[in-house]
Formats: sequence, C-alpha cells, structure tokens
Amino acid sequence: MPEPAGINTILDIGSGYGVPANWLAERFPGARVYGLEPLEDRVRVANHTLDGRGRVTQGGAPEIPAAPDKAQLATLLDMTHYLTDTELALTLQRLHSALGPNGRALIRSVIPPRQRWPLLFWIEDFKLRRQGFSAHYRSYQALKALFMGAGFQDHRQATSGTKGELAWFDLRPNDGRSREAA
Repeated sequence: MPEPAGINTILDIGSGYGVPANWLAERFPGARVYGLEPLEDRVRVANHTLDGRGRVTQGGAPEIPAAPDKAQLATLLDMTHYLTDTELALTLQRLHSALGPNGRALIRSVIPPRQRWPLLFWIEDFKLRRQGFSAHYRSYQALKALFMGAGFQDHRQATSGTKGELAWFDLRPNDGRSREAA
C-alpha cells in the first residue's frame, strides 16, 4: 500500500487502550497521534504503548484532542453510540474545525440490526445500563444526516461485521477545503 503523503497529525477520539492509535503510529511513522479517552486506566496503557509517538489525554467527546497543528486524519472507532445526538453533532462540528486542508475523518459506527438483535447487542446494552449509560444506536440515514449537518460529505462507506452491523464512513469536509475528487 503506498504511503499517503502529508499525514503528520492524527486525532483519535475514544482511544481505548490505544490499539488503533498504535497501528496508526506504525502505519504513518512521521505522524504524531493525539488521542482522547475517558477512562484513566486505558489512558495510562495507551500512553505506555505509544512510547512517545503521540499522547492520549483523559477526556471525552465532544472534546477534541489538543494538537499543535490541524489534523490530516481523525478516527472515531466504535464509540459514536456512547454519545447523544447533541454530543455527536458537537463532536463532529469541532472535528470539522480541527481538520486541515484535505483532512478526512474515518468513523466506524455500530448500526442497529433491522431484525432481531444478536446476543452481543444485548450484552453490550446490559453492560452500559449497569454502568448508568445508554446506547444511542443510529441508522445509516441518521448518521449521514449528522455528518452532513456538521459540514462533512460522505466520500466512501462500507459495512463489516457478520451481519453488516458495523458501518465505516470515510468523510471529507464539505467546504471546499478538500482538493481530492469525491
């Protein structure tokens, strides 16, 4: 795979233990990864494994990780369902502002099944309720409306998971900053 030019700053919202952040740091060796994670133990592990190639701070969306420059890439992986519509909309608006020219946001969201929920959905829902949280699963259409409302265009999308329950979105700012053809 050819090395994309100009990836120097990466934002990772919802870093968890830093697995995607580390992969991104390896994939783009000249880049620094700036992450944001609400749970202290995960922040500690992520920073330990990043080993100076970036920094994860404790906090949660709609905050955006502090970075010295505009980002060329931002990721939100498997975390949009933790946010209300208002929180997600604000996160996306702030993310839009944090991206530089030709920036892109890569988002993977959990899509609710159209039929009967698989066991893993029930387990995740139970865990969240037990911790005092609610899951905010959204359809493709609802997600796309939130993306467009924040000034993004859907450049590419794909599904994954055993039943298409995960949706990948490759978003670009829809304000003339992106110079690549959509």
